[in-house]
Amino acid sequence: TVAPGFKIHNVYVLPGVPMIMKKMFKSLIKNLKKSEPKNICTINTNLFESVIASKLSSIQKKFTDCEIGSYPYFNFTKKRGGVNIVVSSWKRNDLSLINNEIIKMITLLGGKSFIV
Repeated sequence: TVAPGFKIHNVYVLPGVPMIMKKMFKSLIKNLKKSEPKNICTINTNLFESVIASKLSSIQKKFTDCEIGSYPYFNFTKKRGGVNIVVSSWKRNDLSLINNEIIKMITLLGGKSFIV
């Protein structure tokens, strides 16, 4: 077709034309390696990253079979911000132990949290 698709290492780039993209996807899906899904959970807090960084780093060092990422945000309209903390693991089926430790840390630092 005139709308090309291509692959760079493990990234497939497909055309934006829906009908062409669908046809290309149907042929390439046969070649994709399949695995168990990654377990992911997001915890939102009203605390800022500077407040939680050192404690969150300690939790990450304790649980080496998962990844913990912090993604700050600020809502200029409402004039408030916080952090989305994403916990993920290919190895753990249950992230509740890690989530509970993060929520406890947020509470001890005077913050609020909820699982997204």
